Amino acid sequence: MPQTRYVIIGSSHAGLSAVEAIRLTDRDNPVFLLTQEDTLPYSPTILPYVVSGEADPEKIFLKDEDALKGSGVVYRRGEKVVGLDLHARSIILKSGEILDYDKLLLATGAAPVLPPVEGLEGVSCHVLRTLEDALGLRRAMEGSRSAVVLGGGLIGMHAAENLHKGGLKVTLVEALDQILPGYFDREAAGLIRDIFRENGIEVLTGSVPREVYRFPGFWGGAYGRSAVGGNRGPAEDRLFDRIGDRRGRGRTGGRADAHYPSRCLGGGRCGTGTGFFRFREKEDPRHPCKCRRAGTHRGNGYGR
Repeated sequence: MPQTRYVIIGSSHAGLSAVEAIRLTDRDNPVFLLTQEDTLPYSPTILPYVVSGEADPEKIFLKDEDALKGSGVVYRRGEKVVGLDLHARSIILKSGEILDYDKLLLATGAAPVLPPVEGLEGVSCHVLRTLEDALGLRRAMEGSRSAVVLGGGLIGMHAAENLHKGGLKVTLVEALDQILPGYFDREAAGLIRDIFRENGIEVLTGSVPREVYRFPGFWGGAYGRSAVGGNRGPAEDRLFDRIGDRRGRGRTGGRADAHYPSRCLGGGRCGTGTGFFRFREKEDPRHPCKCRRAGTHRGNGYGR
């Protein structure tokens, strides 16, 4: 009987389920399980709990090396596939290695899609799709006070919940007129929205982010403008994007290091005048200071 060589790209639930299905009918032929991450297999659904600290990142894995070997799986971590030759029935790895297959499964999942918001490419924002994303967001929470979550889907809601549990003031922004549109009707979604609000999470529905811009030289946050009436949105320390997914593509992530002014020091120059941050910066030319005196901004509606 000829040997069949199975190659599965992606090691989360879909990839592991495929291994189990193969082993129901074929216990002998080799199965190669590839992932571009340098970790054991895990489920992305646990990631919000890694962010809040409720889940230990060392204890979230679905299989260990011994269990994979026991199933006859050759587990290849840190292997990014960059090419596919259908005629030669082979895949090309970033290292240059060519791996032949008889049967191939793409179980790569999805990647976050950044929304077409003006200025978003000019600042860094967090996404939540991988363990690396979760750990990066967890580190960014240290010393932060607040965060904005763009997108009221399932992962966005879980992220908002766990950012709040982590001690941050959280605002969730959803472009549609209800949260969780793919899961609940308007009435049920309204009940969930109210529970979030009662627990201290601000939920804005029917609000499309129009702009995100940065104030160079200031610590801590992204400042956004809502499309609803052209109003300015919340100024936050961290910007988290969970708008949607692009199936089977790479990922985008990073640190949210856009900035906002918290005090005006007069003379049209804005900065923080107390505590550790004793410096001044030039005003943003698009949003000039109007108060012209020390104290909290009044003329341009920052309200901080």
